[in-house]
Amino acid sequence: MITACEIQEMYRPAAVDFWRYPATQHLVRGGLSEQEVRTFIANVFRTHFTSPHILAFLYSSMPSHTSGLLRNNLLEELGLTGDGPAHPLLLLDLAEGAGFTKAELFQLMGESHDHIRRVCSGPLPFPTLQAFYLSVLLETEAFEFLLSRYAGPLGAALHTRYGLTRQAVCWFDLHAEADIRHAEEGLQVLADFLAFYRIGPDEFEKTRRATFQANVFLQRDFPEALSATPTPKLAETPLCGS
Repeated sequence: MITACEIQEMYRPAAVDFWRYPATQHLVRGGLSEQEVRTFIANVFRTHFTSPHILAFLYSSMPSHTSGLLRNNLLEELGLTGDGPAHPLLLLDLAEGAGFTKAELFQLMGESHDHIRRVCSGPLPFPTLQAFYLSVLLETEAFEFLLSRYAGPLGAALHTRYGLTRQAVCWFDLHAEADIRHAEEGLQVLADFLAFYRIGPDEFEKTRRATFQANVFLQRDFPEALSATPTPKLAETPLCGS
């Protein structure tokens, strides 16, 4: 059985590599140009604007006792629980705060939707729907792991170094707090998914390697920087108990 500790340690090297990556460090130290900041924000927007749809997709795969955790996360993303607004609206605030026009916002929304359209219109990248669900779940929980650790300083840098308002960076502030809980819950969801579908270590490892052939955080947030340099592979770090 894959443990929660093993899953957490699986994410850690990629998160650390993301934080140490030159483009990330330039961002937090105030070294990016205005256009580079806009590009980073556009990439964050495209990646996360359709998060409620992805969570709904994952919820459909989990007829088990931890499905309530995914449901609550989905409702939170939609702004239907607690006092916060829907998370996609916060991404609109972020982009508007960075100076994107209404036309540019519509383009970003369309590009985010296009990603789902492309994935759903092509052949499955895995031999079974179960493996595809697992891959999407692994990547989703990976971003919650990342944001629980680095959303705070990223949002703070955008506010203090580049002049975005506190309201504009609220999406980062919210995830810095909420994703601490979501990351912990995500470990439970993943463990339950593996148990429900009776996925053994070999099958899990095959899907993990296919999902994280390279650093997915850098691929999503800094693809332009990666295109100019070789894509860094994930470090092979021993798991807990190894």
